[in-house]
Amino acid sequence: MIRTMTVADVERVYEIAAASFNDGWSKALYEASVSNEYEYGIVYECDGEIAGFAILTCSIDTADIADVVVAPEYRRRGIADALLKELFSYGESKGISEYALEVRKSNEAAISLYEKNGFVTEFTRKNYYSNPREDARIMWKRKY
Repeated sequence: MIRTMTVADVERVYEIAAASFNDGWSKALYEASVSNEYEYGIVYECDGEIAGFAILTCSIDTADIADVVVAPEYRRRGIADALLKELFSYGESKGISEYALEVRKSNEAAISLYEKNGFVTEFTRKNYYSNPREDARIMWKRKY
């Protein structure tokens, strides 16, 4: 089940992010995103537990996919794809025609998911990530 993220979800969302990233958001940023009118946060529940989440930041007709994260024990079950499709559905309802995201160049699973969903790499941002330092692929999905 996919539903809107609430403040009560932030602790679990933070745990999932911390298990996945060395340089992710703080709890305060996740809490702020819940009440930000320009951000759409969702969670994927599996057997009553949050298994993953995603956050979309909207700006007129463009949106940035800030996070699509699945807990390690729930990966490879189609959850990230379902979350991404829900972001697109929401974006379409808001008139979004372009989506952007950053992904570590070594994250082959995420890159494959994004390419499968119509994203293309437009450029590389050198040393974008820290801990460890790594380049980011900047990917876009445009509706023309």
